[in-house]
This record gives sequence, structure tokens and C-alpha cells, in this order.
Amino acid sequence: MEENSANAVRKKSPAFRIPVIVICALAAAVIITFLLNRFAFSMIKVSGTGMEPTVMNGERWLIDKSFDELGRGDIVTFSSGKGASVSRIVAVGGDSLYLDMQSGRLYINGELYDEPYAKNSPGVGGSYISGLAGGGYSKENPLVIEQGYVFVMGDNRGNSRDSREFGPISESDVFGVVAKKIK
Repeated sequence: MEENSANAVRKKSPAFRIPVIVICALAAAVIITFLLNRFAFSMIKVSGTGMEPTVMNGERWLIDKSFDELGRGDIVTFSSGKGASVSRIVAVGGDSLYLDMQSGRLYINGELYDEPYAKNSPGVGGSYISGLAGGGYSKENPLVIEQGYVFVMGDNRGNSRDSREFGPISESDVFGVVAKKIK
């Protein structure tokens, strides 16, 4: 009988319940944080000048990992073979792309693509684009982006390692869309 009454007192005692509540709350917070970071949002610190002036070296940005569709103009973070990179999507699957390496002008689907954010630099070919020139690449014979791929370029064209260097990237290599600067 005494044992039952001792258990009843322990179960009703706030000193016993508070640590259990705190441990459960901390475990729930860790699990929720992990799930949000893995599937919904994360934060990056930008290292490099390839997206200046839009995204500056050293800035912290919130990344949306729950995107449904990628589109022209989206700034994305992706696996480039040498770690994570940040660039802007300029062409999506089905688009034709021509980059005039002399003027730096970009043509998408035969039309001059307006890029007010870009720092154009003449001679901005890159080894991938330059390699296409040997195969008849021209304004009349542009690169057609395969479905499931995107062509990315940094806004700072003279100082960006992007699809001009390594070609279109698979949408599955995109980690997320750069969503909001964190102050």
C-alpha cells in the first residue's frame, strides 16, 4: 500500500513532470529544426563575387528548398562539382540560347534577353560556350536546353564560374532558390 501511494505522489509531483516536459520540448524543437532545414529552408553565406551587385560576398541569404518549378530569373544555389554555387537561371528546358561572346549579349529563343542586373563583359564565353563554336554554334544555330536542365549565369559576368564554363545543370542539382537576404 505504501508503494502505491509513493508512486501516486511522484506522478503528481511537478518536480518530476517539468524535466520530462523540457526534454520532450527540446527533442521536438531539434526534430522540427532538422526537418525544416532539410526540406523547407536553410541559410547560406555567400562566398565570391560572381553574383554582384545583386548578391554580395559575405551576405547571408535564406534558401527556399520547397520550390515547385524553376524559372528564368530565379537565383539558385546548386552543386557545381566544386561545392555549392549561386547563379541566376537564364534559360530553362526547351529554350534556345545564344551568347554573343564579343558583345556579351544574351539571346533566348531568338530575342535579346533584357538583363538590367547583369554586368556585361565582352569576351565572356567560357570553355563550354567556346567549345560549342567549333560545332556551328551561332545565333542561327543556338544551344537548345534539354528538359530537366537549366542554364545559369552569374550577374557579374566577368567574374563568375557558371554554365558558360560547365554547361547546363540538371534541375536535380539545384538545392534551392535564393529567397531573402538575412540582415
